[in-house]
Amino acid sequence: MNRKISFSLCLGLIALLFACKQKAPEASAATVEYANKIDYICGMEVQAEYTDTCHYKGKVYAFCSESCKEEFQASPETYLSMEDNH
Repeated sequence: MNRKISFSLCLGLIALLFACKQKAPEASAATVEYANKIDYICGMEVQAEYTDTCHYKGKVYAFCSESCKEEFQASPETYLSMEDNH
C-alpha cells in the first residue's frame, strides 16, 4: 500500500512540474514603448533592441549599457528633472 501511495505522489509531482514549466509569453522589444528617447547618461538615441532597461514609477527606461542603467538607477529623479527643464 505504501508503494501505491508513493508512486501516486511521484506521478502527481511530475505532472505538476510539467504543468508549471510552461513558458510565459515573451515581450518583444517592438511591443515595449520606452519612456525615454535618448539614454540619459551618454545621450545616445534609444534603439528598440536595447535590453538594459529599468522600470521606474510605472515606466520603462532603456539604456545602451548596464553602466548607464546603473548610473540612472542611482539617482533617477536627477535625470528626470533635467529632462523636465529642457
